Amino acid sequence: MVVAPDEARTHGATLRHDVSILSATPTTWRLVLDEVADRLTDRMVIIGDEPLPSPLARKLTATGCTLLNLYGPTEATVWSSGGVIKAAPACRPATAESRS
Repeated sequence: MVVAPDEARTHGATLRHDVSILSATPTTWRLVLDEVADRLTDRMVIIGDEPLPSPLARKLTATGCTLLNLYGPTEATVWSSGGVIKAAPACRPATAESRS
């Protein structure tokens, strides 16, 4: 496991480790995706804690990564639901909040 430095939240170039699973919020992925897209093929990308916008989901799936969208209550450090995004969705992926 590698805990990325704080700078990695806004500058993808600081991600120098060869890891197989990366996890960040949609906000972070929007900021760093252009810098790291070529390194995401065959990696698992976990995204959560905020709604996943469709344009971001399309950009991430286009990298060749396995995209896992997870949801869990903010008060906990667990995920209560999730799913793999296999193709670029036409609309925002559903969360537990949007289904209620």
